[in-house]
Amino acid sequence: MSIHLRTNVLLSVIVSLLGCSGHSPTYYPVTGEVTVDGKPMVAGTVALRSDGAPGVQSPYIATGKVTNGKYEIFTGQRIGASLGFYKVLVTSTNYSGNPEPPTGGTIPMPKSLIDPKYGQLGQTPLSFEVVADPEAGAYDLEVSE
Repeated sequence: MSIHLRTNVLLSVIVSLLGCSGHSPTYYPVTGEVTVDGKPMVAGTVALRSDGAPGVQSPYIATGKVTNGKYEIFTGQRIGASLGFYKVLVTSTNYSGNPEPPTGGTIPMPKSLIDPKYGQLGQTPLSFEVVADPEAGAYDLEVSE
């Protein structure tokens, strides 16, 4: 067997083992509102992390910015998230929404404007399932200070 033929066979085996079929998951829109003690969150972020249950097909973390209480999730450059169950992380700090970080010799640590548990995977009580046809408000989130 020539070296080129062996190389091509080896590459074919590697590609098939990696599952590179060119198929990417389908992403479904995920939009909602985030309120803090009943009032729209001014600025922050929402991140979806697989809860470990089978089903989430994307290897990427889905995230979105909160602006004036509303958010939209993106997975990489694509709008939405793949179907499945997710733990939801929400963060908002005194630097959220600022286009440029503060500069200077000493920069104070960000101060969380909501209970920090919402930003910690092991503590957040927030979760939902991304479905193809969600009910109105299915992805709305309520957090507290």
